Amino acid sequence: MNTNKGTTLREAFRYTEKSLQIKLESAEFPAHPVAKGDVSEDTWRDLLRRFLPSRYCVETGFVVDAKSAVSKQIDCIIYDNNFTPTFWGERGYIYVPAESVHAVFEIKQRITKEYLRQASEKIESVRILHRTSVPYTASGKEEEPKPLFHIIGGLLATKSEYRKGLNEPKLNKAVHEIQQQDPKNKCIDIILTGFDGYADYFNTGFPTDNPYIDIEEGAATRGLFRLVEALLKQGTVSAIDLDYYHKNAFVKKRLDSDD
Repeated sequence: MNTNKGTTLREAFRYTEKSLQIKLESAEFPAHPVAKGDVSEDTWRDLLRRFLPSRYCVETGFVVDAKSAVSKQIDCIIYDNNFTPTFWGERGYIYVPAESVHAVFEIKQRITKEYLRQASEKIESVRILHRTSVPYTASGKEEEPKPLFHIIGGLLATKSEYRKGLNEPKLNKAVHEIQQQDPKNKCIDIILTGFDGYADYFNTGFPTDNPYIDIEEGAATRGLFRLVEALLKQGTVSAIDLDYYHKNAFVKKRLDSDD
């Protein structure tokens, strides 16, 4: 029987959280607000690249569909690169088809009502895009087109601007009001912070007054595990109809003109 008492999972979770917090705190040093935002965004994306299973790619960029629509610029796109192509762009500024997207996140240093609204609009700009799904071959057998899954959307931040953190009633009220506008496309599934824990809206329905909130030590790491769980439940992405894309011009119309 192996009785070696090495690093426990609890200690590993604490280490991951502390490492994230140190890097997010370093983002506070640049004097220029744009530089601060860039460091914060890079920190979260690098963490997700290391933490998520290798099947998931993490970049910033735009999401496009076969009808030539393009999303707003997304700070963090979690997407599949095994079954769908990356259309064009370089790392840090790419265009991916809507069919490949598992999740999208806005990244901010603070959680405010305005940033929650911005996050919901970025998420909506991806969810409303047209996604194709065609028959595919698995183990030599042709399978029926897969149903389209719910694209996960959320907000990643260093900490909450609200006095009571994620337990602040005003924060949950703001999320509730946003989700009431369009429960399908604007709903926020998860709010994950480096210092104030995470709020989980996955299992409570949309809109909700009762999210699961974890603010205890190690919550940032547990929030990452919660995200992985939600991603795995999606399964694989749908088989993209490349012929449909081939017959349409890729980019003619932008959904927005900001950032």
